Amino acid sequence: MQFIHSFSTPSIKFSLVCIFAAGLILSGCAGYQMSGSSGSSVSIDGEVLPDTTIQQFINPYKARLEEEMGQVIGMSARELGKPGRGENPLGNLVADFQKEFVAEVWGIEADISVINNGGLRTLLPKGAITLGKVYEISPFENYLYILELSPEDVKTLAHYTVHRQNLSISGMHLKSSDNQLEELLINGKPLDTNKTYLLAINDYLANGGDDMPFLIPVRRYRTSTTLIRDVIITKIKELEAAGKMIDARLEGRQLLN
Repeated sequence: MQFIHSFSTPSIKFSLVCIFAAGLILSGCAGYQMSGSSGSSVSIDGEVLPDTTIQQFINPYKARLEEEMGQVIGMSARELGKPGRGENPLGNLVADFQKEFVAEVWGIEADISVINNGGLRTLLPKGAITLGKVYEISPFENYLYILELSPEDVKTLAHYTVHRQNLSISGMHLKSSDNQLEELLINGKPLDTNKTYLLAINDYLANGGDDMPFLIPVRRYRTSTTLIRDVIITKIKELEAAGKMIDARLEGRQLLN
């Protein structure tokens, strides 16, 4: 299970905490002790008005949150969706982002990068991309990990991907027929039985999510508290600063039949 309860931008965190705290403060919950209870049904309709004191307290933080979420951080050349199963443009983009991020920021050359398609909750529209849109796409508190895979671990990952068709990948090419793996290439090369491979992945999958328990005992080469959402934001801003548009397409990374 994935949980939505972390907000990576400090000012967004602050605004949300203030909005939440307003209800607690104004409810007079401190020091209250219930000694008995009784109740009756109350009809709630359009005549019930909001509490103006709470509303006035929340409004500045709500406005600040909306302003931050409305910031345009990049431009997309086309709509990037995730239709069907297996490879999709949005998944290719995020898998590539993870691979590039660990190389640029951590100095780690990951051989493979994967993202679960279910972790990407909506499409990336064409045109202006706001900070809020990235939160919609990646709302979960999933952290970026690097795992160290043996050749057998890579094979297991490849077979899983062919059968489940629920992952997007970067650095790995798969071809199958009748759900049977026929071809496996890592960055254009056959699997090296004497090599250890590094995999960029989120902690949800690394800890066995989406029926991937085979990753639980795999060595953690690096763990982090870097959110996948922050990786996406960082890479989009990087493209924007370079005057480039966000873009991704189907490339035949997964030829699954």
